[in-house]
Amino acid sequence: MFIYDVDVSATSRFLDAHPLTPTTACKNVSTVGLSAETIITILPADAHARDVYSQILTESTTLFHKTFIDCSTIAPSTSLEILTQFPRETRFFDAPVSGGPMGAEKATLTFMLGGSEEELATLRPLLELMGSPTSIFACGNRGQGLAVKLANNYLSGLVSIATCEAYNFGMKTGLDPKLMQRIFSSSTAQNWVSDKCNPVPGLSPGTPPSNGYKPGFKVEMMAKDFGLALKAMEEVGASTELGTKGEEIYRTVGEDERFRGMDSRVIFQAIGGGERRGRVGETIEFDTQTQEMQHRDDK
Repeated sequence: MFIYDVDVSATSRFLDAHPLTPTTACKNVSTVGLSAETIITILPADAHARDVYSQILTESTTLFHKTFIDCSTIAPSTSLEILTQFPRETRFFDAPVSGGPMGAEKATLTFMLGGSEEELATLRPLLELMGSPTSIFACGNRGQGLAVKLANNYLSGLVSIATCEAYNFGMKTGLDPKLMQRIFSSSTAQNWVSDKCNPVPGLSPGTPPSNGYKPGFKVEMMAKDFGLALKAMEEVGASTELGTKGEEIYRTVGEDERFRGMDSRVIFQAIGGGERRGRVGETIEFDTQTQEMQHRDDK
């Protein structure tokens, strides 16, 4: 295995965590491209993807018959632009992932491959080392893996905002969030955010909201993905009524130094999720340690 990360400490952590895996830490990304037969990349934004692949492509005459799998969440048009620069004999796939740091650690990532079922069959043994066998999908043509990833983040991001607002509303009336979670899970409001990564600290132990909203999928990254989704949707004439407001919310919270770098479910805190009003003159707080409602007379 050959690895490279611009953050040297990330490379060191990987090597320390996997001492028995034969691994070479490369000095630059071009060396990875030259040394490995199958290269997997995952980068924060379009500019980073263009830069990394421009470095790899400087050695284009040695890339014949290699396979590149880009798991970045970038614009489909950017991925197709990179694809056109490779030799015909080189395979390049968009294969964005969903699942975040927790999914990566547990090898339960979802892969969305911009390729056919036949092409996926050749990659499946490798992808199953990182993802659940039932969550690896062939999405059709190049760029369509990214299209469905943007649609996924668009939908999940909007659901997350609505979930934060619903808990904020209920808790302000004095409702116990644990009760709300149980009711939602057996009603039409049931969703993954409420069930598995609840924005109320303490309701989903072991998740970012219950750990100070860290690590997780940063709110700035969600804002970036919303921007990409809106652009792609506008290009094909799709409706963006809710998305425009959603992008504004994530962008505004991501620019706030109190929340920058935190998991995107920190929206709950940004809209005032920490304090609820009960009867007149009474504040109701949810103790994240005991997971019980605490009543305080404000008089």
